[in-house]
Amino acid sequence: MLLLVATLLCLAGCSSDGCFDNGSAVPLAGFYSATTGSGVTIDSLTVQGVGAPGDSCLALKESVSQLYLPLRSTTSTTQFSLDYNAATVAPDTITFHYTPVPTFVSRDCGAMFFYDIASVDYTTHLIDSVAVLYPTITNQDRVSIKIYMR
Repeated sequence: MLLLVATLLCLAGCSSDGCFDNGSAVPLAGFYSATTGSGVTIDSLTVQGVGAPGDSCLALKESVSQLYLPLRSTTSTTQFSLDYNAATVAPDTITFHYTPVPTFVSRDCGAMFFYDIASVDYTTHLIDSVAVLYPTITNQDRVSIKIYMR
């Protein structure tokens, strides 16, 4: 099955004239205030994939209001560490539990993985809660996950 998807992805790379969609199904997460619900920017945030192969640093001591959190297609969980670079606050961890779904998008765009998020676990050092707005992650460029901060 994975070989079929990989072959379709390679073939899709040969012709992209008619493909105008976002080519990746990566959830966009936004940061929000738990008290007001309005968007916030987290200063000096470092975000890394936990147990991810290679360099998994998504943000390094950056000011972040939104961030793409790529899920791995070879497993059913992906975990991220959010380090606030503060001596008084421990890093938070967010774990996504999902099913990767190989999906044929179109002849021009080829195939990609979509993800059906079943649940989310998280620590609550600075995170108040995590809401999944769209549990099926597709290649639509929209905020799918809201991370509410204390």
